[in-house]
Amino acid sequence: MFPDARAIGYVPPISAWHISDMEKNGVLGGYIDALANTAPIFRVFIDFSVPSPITSRTDITYDGSHYHPSVNLLIASALQSDTSPTGVST
Repeated sequence: MFPDARAIGYVPPISAWHISDMEKNGVLGGYIDALANTAPIFRVFIDFSVPSPITSRTDITYDGSHYHPSVNLLIASALQSDTSPTGVST
């Protein structure tokens, strides 16, 4: 039905302080391993959870995992254009 369709894998943004908490609690390594194991499944895989100007801000997230619509619009735009202004692509 959609011959040009393709799957894109992405990791939503997670605040830098949440990533820090994952490290303190000893689960960051498992999180990174899960991402590394998932990435090869996709031709395009973008990680928006890496520390960045977006994930280090406190005024555009409700709780460190859920972000304002403006951030989600940036992500949608990046996914549709194959660019990654706020994430790391592989």
